[in-house]
Amino acid sequence: MDAVIHIGFPKTGTTTIQSFLFKNRRALQRHGIDYARYNRIVPPQVEYSTVVFDRLGRLHGQRYVRNWLRIPTLEHQARYVRRFEMWLEKRLRHSTARLFVVSCEFLAMTMTNKRRIHTLDAWLRQRFERVSYLAYVRRQEECFLSWYSEGLKLGNTKSLGEARIDRRLLDYSRALEPWMAAIGKERFTLRLFEKSALKDENLLSDFCDATGLPAAHLYFPPARNTRLSATAARRFLKLNWFLRKFGPGEPMKKYILLGATILLERLGRNARPLQIDQTMTDEIRAHYSDSNELLRKRHFPDRDELFPAREQHMPNCAQYNQRT
Repeated sequence: MDAVIHIGFPKTGTTTIQSFLFKNRRALQRHGIDYARYNRIVPPQVEYSTVVFDRLGRLHGQRYVRNWLRIPTLEHQARYVRRFEMWLEKRLRHSTARLFVVSCEFLAMTMTNKRRIHTLDAWLRQRFERVSYLAYVRRQEECFLSWYSEGLKLGNTKSLGEARIDRRLLDYSRALEPWMAAIGKERFTLRLFEKSALKDENLLSDFCDATGLPAAHLYFPPARNTRLSATAARRFLKLNWFLRKFGPGEPMKKYILLGATILLERLGRNARPLQIDQTMTDEIRAHYSDSNELLRKRHFPDRDELFPAREQHMPNCAQYNQRT
């Protein structure tokens, strides 16, 4: 059996892909493709990153993963990994599938050096005949805006102008270097999460094309736009500031934010979406210009530019940079 491993870089549609795979898992099985989750109450297939840390004698690098899996010590982690390996080996032993699919965002977040990637690849190649890898990259200004919108839904009180992210996470050229060194380009497929570059201008169609999934026999859920409108963003900021100063405890706060997310997303379906202004866009593009050009030369030489500049439809977003 072969395996394809989707390395989910942040904000590149990984959750959409995982939901698509899970909803179609029975249809995929009928076509000789296996997508299986060991633990359904934690992020999908996080075990594949946990295996690497266990093999290297270290605790998982993400604290919240350790909390989710209840592995506070190396001994707990080792027991969890052994149970997972036994489950996987039993599944593979009884499977008639020709392809096994893994999609995990924690592989992008934690497999940050050649040694870890070598360890992952060696573990996988002990269980599968051929292992290939797939990842998507997305223009950084869109990732930044998506991150900010997600942060508002989780209680962030920073304005758009104050928001900051770890820019190393979006330096794709740097992030892919250890993968290329450990795996090589022959077994690694890199695709653009860019509408004009996607098959049928659709992420899921493109994913099926890249992995060989039978798109014609699968269910494609209707696209769900979770991007906040500018008005919704302002209302979230006011709500988050109120909850921080006068709001209830953490459990109730989560329910309030969830309800607000559902309501504001529905109310903002036809409203003008939140955007960043031209100055911030230019700053982000300038920061990653050298990295993106290097990535273009190595992986997309036929493109004139990795992410061509877009015309701004809103001249200035300063009004959305206010907290209230």
